[in-house]
Amino acid sequence: MTGTIMRVLKQAKSIFLIGLITVFSILLVDGILTASGLLPELPGKVNAYRTRHSVYHHDLKPNYRGHDFWGPLHYELCTDEHGFRISCQKTDNRPETHFDIAFIGDSYTEAVGVPYEESFVGLYAAKHPEYRVANLGVSSYSPSIYLKKVEYWLAQGVTFKHLVVLPDISDIQDEATRYRIYPDSGSVGGLKPLTWTKKLRLSFLDFFKEHFSLTDFFFKKLSNYSAAGEQKKQGTPGLDFLSERSFWTTDFDNTGYGETGVRGGIALALEHMKTLKTLLDKHTIKMSVVVYPWPSQLANDASGHPGVSIWKDFCEREHCATFVDVNPFYFDAIAKSSVRDVVNTYYIHDDVHFNAMGNEVLFNAIDERIRP
Repeated sequence: MTGTIMRVLKQAKSIFLIGLITVFSILLVDGILTASGLLPELPGKVNAYRTRHSVYHHDLKPNYRGHDFWGPLHYELCTDEHGFRISCQKTDNRPETHFDIAFIGDSYTEAVGVPYEESFVGLYAAKHPEYRVANLGVSSYSPSIYLKKVEYWLAQGVTFKHLVVLPDISDIQDEATRYRIYPDSGSVGGLKPLTWTKKLRLSFLDFFKEHFSLTDFFFKKLSNYSAAGEQKKQGTPGLDFLSERSFWTTDFDNTGYGETGVRGGIALALEHMKTLKTLLDKHTIKMSVVVYPWPSQLANDASGHPGVSIWKDFCEREHCATFVDVNPFYFDAIAKSSVRDVVNTYYIHDDVHFNAMGNEVLFNAIDERIRP
């Protein structure tokens, strides 16, 4: 009996050592390839150009030139010295600090899934070469970050005559459950302050991603494959008309909005937008607000849903330069066809973000109403 146990332990030790040597060898080769810069950009490695920010939580890396992968979509992505998204075809790379018009919002404003030239900001800049245009939008932003990012760059000497804010449907959940402005530091952080163990874990993940990009890529692909399999098993549709992040416009009692609830999320969003408006007034900068629908609003709401009315009322109270509502275009289109046809035409397939045609609709609505 003892001899059998010893043999099993010896085999286990051999397997462990072989596994340890294999992992070490893989990481060694990966580390050498990553450091050499010989690895091509990997499809799905979407975090290569994203970075943490000490004041406003996260941003795009400055002076970045590479590619983004949004699902199966692949496109070139470039930023300027501030981390603002720009055209990769831009030939005049002199530093700019004074802009005529700037746009800020979340992933819709960053325009994930489309090249800069097909984004609404890119279309606006192309039509108006006489204007200096900045895109401050980054995925997963919300009003607390809009405020702190604009405040930060104004303090750095970056100015603009007109700021166009595009509050997203998901901003309410982000304000309720994701971000807080901490009074002691004045910076945006997570809902709960990071513990030392969480900070250590994030530092390790950043180090791993930076130095072992090939292994990091395969781990992410495996994780995404597992999540997709679970979604398929649960029968969740690829086009999520009832996404919890957008469902608040039809259900103010939705339980996915933390302790503050939907109403608390709305109150925080309005509070931070009002503080932003006060900041802009102090610097004599105009502020306009633009709203647009997710597919779930097209499927479940009327044109003047709460995602429109709260910002329309805000602009009336705070005297915005312009309020632009893109929702009627989509509801008019639905009246002539169907929700499914409209979503398939203007949104990325199996995604809630605008495709090139959706960006063009947004550009036309803004261009018709807003000038510096």
